[in-house]
Amino acid sequence: MFTALYYPHVNMNPDLFKNALFLWDKIEYIAPDQYFQPWYPDAELTKAVCSWAERHVPSDEERQQANEAILDLLRHPLPPWFYVENVPEQLRYSILPAKFCPGTWEKLKSQRLAEPIGDGFETSAPLGLTIMSLLADCCAGAQKRLVTDEAASYSALDRYLATIGGADLGKFDNKSERLVTISLKIMNFKNVPLSWLVRLREKEKTASGAYLTGT
Repeated sequence: MFTALYYPHVNMNPDLFKNALFLWDKIEYIAPDQYFQPWYPDAELTKAVCSWAERHVPSDEERQQANEAILDLLRHPLPPWFYVENVPEQLRYSILPAKFCPGTWEKLKSQRLAEPIGDGFETSAPLGLTIMSLLADCCAGAQKRLVTDEAASYSALDRYLATIGGADLGKFDNKSERLVTISLKIMNFKNVPLSWLVRLREKEKTASGAYLTGT
C-alpha cells in the first residue's frame, strides 16, 4: 500500500488533497493526538478529509528522534530570523505542542526560539517549517512519501541548511547534510469536483473496482 504523509500543517490545501486522494492509497497528516478533528470552511472537504485521511500521531520514539535532530540543529549558529523575538506577529508560526517532546519546547524556549501562546507555541516561520520537516522525516521513515504545499519555503530553507555543513550557496559537497526536496508533476484537479474523486475511491472498494487501484 502506497502511503503519503502530509506536512507541515494539520489542514491540507484542497487541491493538494485532491491530488493525494487520486494518487495515493492512503493519506496521513501529523496530528497532536488521536482525538484531533480537522476543520475546513467547506463542509464537503471536511467530510472527505475525515473519511479518507488518517491522523498520524507521532510516537514517543518519533518525537525523541525529532528532538535529537533539533538539538543537533541548535548546535550550529542560527540566523537572526530564526529567533521568535525578532519576528513580527504576522510572520510567526503556531505549532500544537503535543507533536514534540516537552523537553524540545523547553530547549527552544530557553534559546528564545519559541514562545508559549494559548494552548500552543509560536516560532518564526522558518524555524517552525524546519522542525516540522524534521518531525515529518522521522514519522515517514522509509515507507511513506512526504508531500507538502510549502515547497517554495522549504526550497529557501534547503539553501540555508546546506551551509551548516560548510557548503557555499549553490555548491554542495558530499560531506554536507541537506534537506532534499523532490518535485513531482501533479494533475490539475482545480476544476474537478471533490465528490467525483470520492466516488472513484468508493468504487475502488467494491468487488468490481479492483481494476481502478494502481499497481
